[in-house]
Amino acid sequence: MKSIKPKLALFKRKYLCIPYGLFLIMFIIIPILIIVYYAFTDDNGMPSVNALVGFFTNWSKVNVLFTSVFIALQTTLLCLLIGYPLAYFLADKKVNKNAVLVTLFVAPMWINFVLRTGATRDLLTWMGINGGNMPYLATLIGMVQNYLPFVILPLYTTMLKLDKSQIEAAADLGANPFQVFYKSILPQSVPGIVSACTMTFMPTMSSYVISDTLSEGKITLFGNYIYLDFANNLWHDGSFMVKKIIGQTYIWLVLILMYLPILVLIAFSFTTSTNVGVWQGFSLNLYPELFKNKEVMVALANTLIIAVSSALVSTVLGTLGAIGAFYSGKKFRKGYEFVNQIPVVNAEIVMALSLAIMFAALPSLLFKTDLRCYWTLLIGHVVLGAPFVFISVKPKLQQMDPSLYEAAIDLGAKPHQALWKVTLPEILPGVFSGFLLAITLSLDDFIISQFTTGPGLLSAGDPKIVTLSILVQDKIKKGPIPPVLRALTTIIFILVVLGVIGVSIYRSYQAKHVKKKVRA
Repeated sequence: MKSIKPKLALFKRKYLCIPYGLFLIMFIIIPILIIVYYAFTDDNGMPSVNALVGFFTNWSKVNVLFTSVFIALQTTLLCLLIGYPLAYFLADKKVNKNAVLVTLFVAPMWINFVLRTGATRDLLTWMGINGGNMPYLATLIGMVQNYLPFVILPLYTTMLKLDKSQIEAAADLGANPFQVFYKSILPQSVPGIVSACTMTFMPTMSSYVISDTLSEGKITLFGNYIYLDFANNLWHDGSFMVKKIIGQTYIWLVLILMYLPILVLIAFSFTTSTNVGVWQGFSLNLYPELFKNKEVMVALANTLIIAVSSALVSTVLGTLGAIGAFYSGKKFRKGYEFVNQIPVVNAEIVMALSLAIMFAALPSLLFKTDLRCYWTLLIGHVVLGAPFVFISVKPKLQQMDPSLYEAAIDLGAKPHQALWKVTLPEILPGVFSGFLLAITLSLDDFIISQFTTGPGLLSAGDPKIVTLSILVQDKIKKGPIPPVLRALTTIIFILVVLGVIGVSIYRSYQAKHVKKKVRA
């Protein structure tokens, strides 16, 4: 006779998706529906397509759209041309035996996005490439440098799964290197290419900070246009050795180019000059000045509080949502996963705008008040991070042996005990990866913070919560990166390097532990 306990457990587990499901409805679906409402109504709330017609009949707006698409296509293509061979070399154990190198290509994301953009601006200005004389080139360089990791990661993951026997068989049958690539390697890597393009094209097209900073406001992309419209309350518009040498050289060359703006800031953190490129003698004065600067310390503390709190909430919601959806019916699971994908593939500025309208615009119209505060900022960062936790946990659930949970139920464990002692340990690596992704995205964010921030937390005189991204963006709009922020960049970089070393030591320990188990 079959046990009825697993069925009872299955019935209970699927309801774990309710908290995250409610969150998705309230803060993803409803804000997007509000945007759709504004797009197809006039100022009096009557159905209208005037905003749509007005957009496509206004040449300046259409020009913004075409410029955005063109730059996004160029950026995506350049990132693919640079990232594809790089991912191939990184995944080839004959070329790269050091897994830490892969982490180094992701590590720049742990250094604040706006700070990286400002560093790129200062370096390009020093080299004579700036928004004043070459705004388009400066913007394109900034785009490629910032979005290259988003191409490398999915391609690297795909390259690791290439069927090497198929590639070797093609070579053995007389195919030349080009034919091997075109007929065998390229078709196998198509999923990685599609994923890389998706993760690069839309964020680039809707970019706001990079184009605004590097072109000095001379290039307007779709993200800038949306931001300006919201600011103006216009919500209705909007051979083996040769291969090894070439591969290693290419890997290190791209790595150096990615880190160059950061390394320049680090070098000039040991002098007190205002501008990068002017050396006024070696000095450590910027470091004590940094810790005395209340404005920077408050922004840093706010950033860390929001990052940790939003990552914790994202991890709980995303994990419960993934478990509940995994044990739900097929149709429900597909719909749930579709909604979860919306913030991942959608332009961040669109999500930010939808939340801002929900928290600021509508309350201002209806109740003459603005609801934006710490909690709205927290919700915005959870919207940003929770979907990635869901995506990180899902593969671990698919890999888990379902009989383990059922065995625990049959042996008398209650559903919550089996969940805590059997399911959670099995999916813990995915949960931890999701937490790291959520905290990284929060630390790196500017757009969501800018649109959803309000009063609360720590303050240095500003009525709203100021994060590090908001502070840096405000400073670099007026001039070069403040000297004390160069010192902060150095400290963050050291912490990132220590983190990479820690990951390397942990992986080495894990590998040795697995080998000992196999031998035993």
